[in-house]
Amino acid sequence: MADSTNLSYQILPVAWYVPETGFTVGLTGISTFRLKGEPKTSRASAINFDAAVTMRGKVFAFVPFEIYKYNEKYRLKGEIGMYKYQYSFYGIGGQSLKDNKEKYNVVFPRLLFNLSRRVSGPVFLGLGYRFDHFDINKIENEGILSNQRPLGVEGGTISNLFLSFLLDSRDHIFDTRKGFYIETFLEKSTPYFGATYTYQKIESDFRSFHEVQKNLVLANNLYFTKMIGDVPFFTMPYLSTSRRGRGFADRRFMDKTLLNFQSELRFPLFWRLEAAVMVSAGVLGPSINGLDFNDIKWAYGTGFRYIVNKEERNKIRLDLGFTGEDFNFYITANEAF
Repeated sequence: MADSTNLSYQILPVAWYVPETGFTVGLTGISTFRLKGEPKTSRASAINFDAAVTMRGKVFAFVPFEIYKYNEKYRLKGEIGMYKYQYSFYGIGGQSLKDNKEKYNVVFPRLLFNLSRRVSGPVFLGLGYRFDHFDINKIENEGILSNQRPLGVEGGTISNLFLSFLLDSRDHIFDTRKGFYIETFLEKSTPYFGATYTYQKIESDFRSFHEVQKNLVLANNLYFTKMIGDVPFFTMPYLSTSRRGRGFADRRFMDKTLLNFQSELRFPLFWRLEAAVMVSAGVLGPSINGLDFNDIKWAYGTGFRYIVNKEERNKIRLDLGFTGEDFNFYITANEAF
């Protein structure tokens, strides 16, 4: 670990095993800093790094970032990545069966950025761009992808513009004790921007934080996504991710519309270690009216955090998630929300 008056970073080796890709080794890194001229009282900027290689020859590397400038008047947030990976597909909809699991290989670069400007108090307005070029180069014979040929099975380009709204009153971005975070995106995919598919997307992320007693924080998150139009399967919202529905297999359920609520109770243990317990509930459907509240996807779990920098309080997170059909763990930077 290295520290200066402006920069703190740590790089850790990680290793895990999942059936899809076998044994995997990699590095995860987390850094915080302030650009030249930024006051010490302003929020720290952050650039993280994750890279891994699997025993089956799959590799990925991505760099998410969140940078503040002019005393938080501007925020630049996004991700740069490259993936040569293998994902699983179970079908579309909340009724997809675990036994239908099949694997497909994909190669794609990723570019995502959102530049927003503070317009009043905690409110930001922004403009962003999303680019992924999916090259699906191998699917299973006689599988769902081969037989049903869902839209997107031949890959394609995501090249989308979006507008963003953000209200952020959190007291701290890495270790929030109180405040609210409300972010909404309106996204358009059209061939005029170089995209393969034509669709619209609205995505909203609502978070609240309450310190119910000293160092005991209740964090809540309501996440909603709705997509309309010709939506390729590989860009549909899904459960789980490292941020929601933790416990389900990656991409276990997907559809055009997703509503997910989760709650965490966070508390310190000792030294630089913290812990959390969590529960989440999600529903999916082809539309808002099609959300199936009789088939809620429940998940629960616990987790541990290691505080990398005691001043900025950025963290490495390990979460253990459970569902009625599966168990998964996640190692990444900072809180899920």
